Amino acid sequence: MQRLDSDIAEAVMVDLYAQDIVVLPIHDSFIVRRGFEGYLKSAMNRAYQKYVAAIPGMKADHQELTLEEWEQAKDPSAGIISGAEAMAIFHNTVGKYEGYKKREHQWRQNWGLVGWD
Repeated sequence: MQRLDSDIAEAVMVDLYAQDIVVLPIHDSFIVRRGFEGYLKSAMNRAYQKYVAAIPGMKADHQELTLEEWEQAKDPSAGIISGAEAMAIFHNTVGKYEGYKKREHQWRQNWGLVGWD
């Protein structure tokens, strides 16, 4: 079953890639930019029907939340955030993990694994 799920997911990603659409697989879901939901749904339908020979049931959540509403919901599936809000999250994490990267590099250097990163 996991192989079947993997094959379906791969077919969806390859289909969208061929259409120059960026797709991010997360667990049992996919994320695409706003406006490409229809392409994603079509790709998912095609892939599912190819491997399972049945019509799938799907749900999509298009509720847009502010970053504050999204964080208060404590549930990442509660809705979607705008591109500006997503960029704010990204900018808030820049430099946050520099200490980790430095310690990892030192560990790799100590074990002779420099160049493996």
